Amino acid sequence: MGRLARHLTFANAMSVVAMFIALGGLSYAALQLPKNSVGARQLKKSAVTSAKVANGTLEAVDFKKGTLLGGPIGPVGPQGAPGTPGTPESGGGEAPPPMAVSVTHNIMVAFTHNATSAMPFNTELFDTAEMHDPGSSRLKAPVDGIYEVSATITFAANVAGIRELNINFNGLGINPIAGTSTPGSAGGPRLSAAGLVQLKAGDYVEASPYQNSGGTLNVFGTGNLAGPRFSMHLVAPLP
Repeated sequence: MGRLARHLTFANAMSVVAMFIALGGLSYAALQLPKNSVGARQLKKSAVTSAKVANGTLEAVDFKKGTLLGGPIGPVGPQGAPGTPGTPESGGGEAPPPMAVSVTHNIMVAFTHNATSAMPFNTELFDTAEMHDPGSSRLKAPVDGIYEVSATITFAANVAGIRELNINFNGLGINPIAGTSTPGSAGGPRLSAAGLVQLKAGDYVEASPYQNSGGTLNVFGTGNLAGPRFSMHLVAPLP
């Protein structure tokens, strides 16, 4: 120890200290760097490699546009349950059949002077919703809605008095839905009437001829090529 002390000079001691600083200075400096003091300018090019980045820490926005490529298309998933059928208003499903009826009468019917009665109809030209009972004078509404109703008849020739045709609902005493009137004629006048009416399910309409010729007067049937026609169809259902 005495020998070491005799050879240890100030210069030797400083050399040893300098060597330790040179060897350990970088580590010391790294441990003492201020927070957030290293940025893009301090990093060398290509200094950050994949091995130095923790897996799962980068997001798509961290990559240059076009760098990330799409993967292969995955297998097709199982088919879902079928949806509920659409309504005609929304464009899906099937539209319900139209509710319409048209009837006639194949023989002449006599109407007395100055009396109002309903015209019977014994032949159905079509009936899509059971709106007429064969032989009945009535056309019935199957659902609540707005209906268009029309009727046409032809009286036998007679110049006396007037001829009328009215369409009534729920009885002849109700104000008519529509009506028309014309003088009697030698050619046999033909009358037509039509109108819109709001009906509830079960309501009915009737065609009602009237004449005041002074005696009984016929309304022609289909055998006279001028048969009566009575029709009704649903224009719009009501909620």
